[in-house]
Amino acid sequence: MDIKKCKVFVITAETKQISRTAKLTGYTQSAVSHMLKSLEKEAGIQLFKRDRYGVHLTSLGSDFLFYVKRFLAENERLEQFIYDLHGLEVGSIRLGTYTSVSTTVLPEIIKSFREAHPNVDITVKEGGSDEMEKWISEYEVDLAFCSRRSTFTFEFIHLVNDPIVAVLPPDYHIHDSTTSFPVNEFNGKPFILSEEGVDYDINRLLEKTKTQPNVVLSARDDATILSMVEQGIGLAVLPELSCKGRPGKYITMPLEPQCSRDLGVGIKNLNNATPITRSFIYAVQSYFENTEE
Repeated sequence: MDIKKCKVFVITAETKQISRTAKLTGYTQSAVSHMLKSLEKEAGIQLFKRDRYGVHLTSLGSDFLFYVKRFLAENERLEQFIYDLHGLEVGSIRLGTYTSVSTTVLPEIIKSFREAHPNVDITVKEGGSDEMEKWISEYEVDLAFCSRRSTFTFEFIHLVNDPIVAVLPPDYHIHDSTTSFPVNEFNGKPFILSEEGVDYDINRLLEKTKTQPNVVLSARDDATILSMVEQGIGLAVLPELSCKGRPGKYITMPLEPQCSRDLGVGIKNLNNATPITRSFIYAVQSYFENTEE
């Protein structure tokens, strides 16, 4: 099966527009259409439904997409294996990550890694817990930073226990001798919660401690939650890494009882990963080991 056609197919499935795919790939619109029709003929099925709004995957096309992504991932591994045999380090790494990682530790990790591996292309997709699990399972990323969940069907490599902390408005009354924030004090208080599917660690904490705050607002991005707390709209609970290096007028305190998320790297199969992907994971592990010292 032609690699170029498969790549055009995957891009078109994401963009849902022939014109957008043409701009991203450098092909003409007619060339993209021809490649898609050729792929449909080769597969013997209709992959797209076309209307005035663009193109949309058929039911069979969605199933076909899953296997094409696996095919491209395997091809990438084969190409990198060949490059590795010739002493070259080229290829690409697709990362999934929380914003709490991408805005704090990830830039330093990528900078250091690219200095050692300048020919490697790295792309980053930001999302929540549900998206990480989906992206890894469906081969949309090579690896993802995520917190451990019992539903995982892939390998998980522990990196660090990231403490979960209380986030309070700047004028919240705290006694001078207070060193931690009781979780049960959130009961009935105005609270800003991470959007459903973004962060399960916070929900597990509230459920485990039988805490029932008054959720007045939910948000997807950690920076948004911090801004809302800063304005006194409510209290919040976030991983410590989410607050790291973010200037703002808010207070963070350890929780009582203490709680943390098991932050690590999720990957479909480490043994089948490309050499450059494994090198990146080792670089990530080394970074966290050094910062814990």
